[in-house]
Amino acid sequence: MKAYYQGEIDYFCGVYAIINAVRIAAQPVHNFTYHEGCLFFQHLIKFLYKNEKFLKVLHHGTSYQLMYELLAETKKYLFKQYRLKLHYKKLLSFSDLPDKNLWIYIQRYLREPNTSTILRLHNTALGDHWTVAQRQTSNILKLFDSYFYPQINLKRTTFKPYKRDGLHHIQRPMIILIKIFE
Repeated sequence: MKAYYQGEIDYFCGVYAIINAVRIAAQPVHNFTYHEGCLFFQHLIKFLYKNEKFLKVLHHGTSYQLMYELLAETKKYLFKQYRLKLHYKKLLSFSDLPDKNLWIYIQRYLREPNTSTILRLHNTALGDHWTVAQRQTSNILKLFDSYFYPQINLKRTTFKPYKRDGLHHIQRPMIILIKIFE
């Protein structure tokens, strides 16, 4: 018998992705303690309960729309608790940035202070999963992931719709840029 791990019997990777993205982006101005991380998680779970969305996330995961609702709640929470300002925006979803330049854009963004990137990927190993891009080196995107998935190879990544072909599939609207301000 093996122990369960996050994501195996729940679909809260979206909540974890938000918390982990904030932790990375806030690091220069605020290091979240374990206790603060627990309170942050509890706050987002309570938000889901109050809005009758807990069971939906438990069984089906976090939709794109719900991710933005959770980010809006996170923005309020961070300011109230820590006086931190959260800015988030989706990456361009249309063709004004060619696919080949997208990773260059993300790499440059992640080099800026107080930033991180949330993305939703789909592959045969993980299924549908929200994660956090920590940094990019050449063709490898290092992840800060609640499922302990360490990285994705950008040569094996596509922005095309999912097919069972061994690739990492990412939809542009599912790439969210995060920045923290004091």
